[in-house]
Amino acid sequence: MLIQCTRKLLNELKIDPLPYSDEDPLFCWHANLITLNRRKSVVLVNDKNRYVVVLYNLKAKDFKKLDEIIQEGIRKTFLAEHIKEEVVEEYMRKANGIIYSKTKDKFSVARMNKSCEVVGYGEDLLTDLFFKLL
Repeated sequence: MLIQCTRKLLNELKIDPLPYSDEDPLFCWHANLITLNRRKSVVLVNDKNRYVVVLYNLKAKDFKKLDEIIQEGIRKTFLAEHIKEEVVEEYMRKANGIIYSKTKDKFSVARMNKSCEVVGYGEDLLTDLFFKLL
């Protein structure tokens, strides 16, 4: 799974991104770090279908294990959407771990920024819907 991060998120992760690799867009996500209700959150947007996953209320220790949190967040979100468990597990198996890179292009970043804006409109709902990932 390719996670294409904004500079803001890469700085928070304190990692050097790998060069962009050409992956199946279904397994590619753009990620941005935003603040919702004064809590750090990561918004993931799938490159193929624009599906959005929000990882809400992340602490400093969570960024050290963001790989696990992303995978578990995607898994739990898909299951909450009533996607069959075997389909979710097949997706996670084919995703084959996480690689971090820089964002791909301005078009994808603009789409991600629009998703972040829309997520911000519902930030009051996040406290009601929030569940601890790990």
